Amino acid sequence: MGGEEYFLELLSRDKLGEAKEYILSLLNNDDPKGLLEVLESAKKSRKNLRKLCALLPEIAINMELWNSALPFLMNFLKENCGEGYLVDFRIVLRNSLAIRGRVCDLKIYELVSGEILKLLELVLNKEVREELGIGLDDILRDIAKSKEIWKRLEMFKQRIMNRARELLEFSGVDEKLVEVVEGLRILLLTTDKLFTKEFSQSFIESLERIGNNFDKISAFASFYILCWLNDVPRDKLESLFLTIFRNPELSIVAISAIVLSLHEILVSEKGGIAPGNAVQSLISLLGMNSYEVIELYGLLKNADLKKAAIKISAKATKALIDKVDVENIGEQLYHLKSFSIGLYDILDTLTIIIQRGRISEKIIIMLADILEEQDSLSGAIYAKTLEAIWNLAIYGRVSDLRRIFGKDEILKRFLRMLVSTKDNNILLALSSVLKNISHPTMFAKIYSDKEFTEIFNNALENLSRVIGSEEVERLKRMIARVE
Repeated sequence: MGGEEYFLELLSRDKLGEAKEYILSLLNNDDPKGLLEVLESAKKSRKNLRKLCALLPEIAINMELWNSALPFLMNFLKENCGEGYLVDFRIVLRNSLAIRGRVCDLKIYELVSGEILKLLELVLNKEVREELGIGLDDILRDIAKSKEIWKRLEMFKQRIMNRARELLEFSGVDEKLVEVVEGLRILLLTTDKLFTKEFSQSFIESLERIGNNFDKISAFASFYILCWLNDVPRDKLESLFLTIFRNPELSIVAISAIVLSLHEILVSEKGGIAPGNAVQSLISLLGMNSYEVIELYGLLKNADLKKAAIKISAKATKALIDKVDVENIGEQLYHLKSFSIGLYDILDTLTIIIQRGRISEKIIIMLADILEEQDSLSGAIYAKTLEAIWNLAIYGRVSDLRRIFGKDEILKRFLRMLVSTKDNNILLALSSVLKNISHPTMFAKIYSDKEFTEIFNNALENLSRVIGSEEVERLKRMIARVE
């Protein structure tokens, strides 16, 4: 008995469960031709056709959007079963995709092919990559199987990889990931959908579905493609930034994607801007003035990509100060500081954060790291460092400061800084911080530890140069009272 006859026999005998399993076997074998023949055979009997039409929406529970039989199924439902059955099929499919954690939905499917949608799902969804056992090499192979795509990717690599190497090392992004995402962007260009409002909306909705499950691949792919879109509302962009900024390392990956994308836009557009408004939304979110935009443009044009990434990251941190957890802000800036570049932008952001009273242990440690190199501070960086310390003294909540400086290692480090600081301006600013954190519990701790007492006495001796002996004696009397 042939496949068609066997299937009709199952329908005729109301063995609908087995009929469903037979259709699923054809789907799993990726046999759209065989499936279509089986479906067409049911049209010979109105009764069998009704049973099949009622059965097909259940099939959607197990389907992926990249299954090559999907368009045949949907077309068959529309032409032979009626709009109601097609609506049911789409509802079941949509709900099933959501339950299974798929990122891309029917909206994107209807804009691009199932093949491209699968590639999008793979780069945006780490669970699907793991489920299917597919890596970047496999994805790149599928993307570059077209000779034209391969040729354009080779040109891209020659044009940008040498310039981008330092940035990629900075962010920990693999060159292959850059190739994959640029190849995917080229593929999207071939569909003429990349710059449409519909694709922009659907792509952003897909990114929102990722939620807190971003990894390095999805973070890079998301923000690289995002820069090319035609319609990116500022509030949606801000929401995505807030999500990615929960992880400092991933935020650097996302910023690097933005920088590479903007650089490619400048190159491909010969100095122009992207066809859509994504870049304008980005500039608005970052709160960049015309001078800063020109400065960023110069960094991108001259391929100073690492410095451009630091600048954007510092601006983004500043823009999100009031909406990101203070510990995350501290981690973010501390992570940037570790790369020893763009210190002025980092200090500028740090100064504003402290001014807002958003102080964390990481922020104090970072400021201490900078002060330990104070002999090398000069010009604008020196001025910003001094401003940050005064902001700490003026705007830092006393309760926060005392809690942070209540930790032995931080307090000792601060006292040693008072001992070693030679610059009178910095020393005076630090003395104001000392007055804010001074309280009986701290002095009790200092008096009960011989090492603490010695460091503190040396600190007072150095402080007397700027605050005078009378003020120093007052602090000593406070210790005596605790004693």
